[in-house]
Amino acid sequence: MKYRQILILLFVVFSSIGLAVSGAEIKALESASHDDEAARYIVEAVYDGEGFRITQFKLGVLSHFSYIVESQGKALVIDPGRDIDSYLAFALKKQLEWAGTFLTHSHADFVAGHREMAHATGSPIYASHLSGDLFPHLAVKEGDLIEVGVARVKVLETPGHTPDGLCALVYSQQNPVLNRLCKSPMSLLRSPRISAGKKQRSE
Repeated sequence: MKYRQILILLFVVFSSIGLAVSGAEIKALESASHDDEAARYIVEAVYDGEGFRITQFKLGVLSHFSYIVESQGKALVIDPGRDIDSYLAFALKKQLEWAGTFLTHSHADFVAGHREMAHATGSPIYASHLSGDLFPHLAVKEGDLIEVGVARVKVLETPGHTPDGLCALVYSQQNPVLNRLCKSPMSLLRSPRISAGKKQRSE
């Protein structure tokens, strides 16, 4: 009976060592997929509209996408991450003045940098009137417009990922048809995706 207990104990010990090695190997593989570049914001794509530009930023380690809408020297950041230095450097290089920060939904899935942006730039935070946010912000609802140079950011309420989910319909004031009817948007922004002139799933 004693020998059987010893054998069971040895089995448990060696099994634990094997599991520890497997766990270490898994961790090493995961770390390799999140290298230094994945831990920095990089410009993933640029979309040009009529009188405005949308720059998409990617933070690989969190699979997080954020955007800057710029037009006539003004800039609006959408869903910024906590490390805002990349956005500030981008705006400084282009001599852009901040129009604000727009949140498409409550960010429980990653740490957002809206408070940091407001503190650093003195510009407002735009968030859904359904968010229940307690920090200072301008509550927006369906149909509200945010002006960024000649770009117009129209708020669409799109609950789903979260009850307070929003989309940002971006079009140009220079286009009288879009300005009047807003039926053919240039870009539809909804974290984590962007759809430029086409239909696309948001999740």
